[in-house]
Amino acid sequence: MTPVIAAPGWLIVVSHVVFALAAVLLLVAEARRVITREVRTPAGADVVTLRSYDLGE
Repeated sequence: MTPVIAAPGWLIVVSHVVFALAAVLLLVAEARRVITREVRTPAGADVVTLRSYDLGE
């Protein structure tokens, strides 16, 4: 990827690492949200929390 502005090589590497870590953190946060999501019943009266161990995984 070509930098938008002129910068030293080390700064480009550091910025790529920071953005990569941010992407990984977002993926981990989303995975945790999906694993422990709340599902409403059709009537909307009760809330059930599903976890991976509830599914036998």
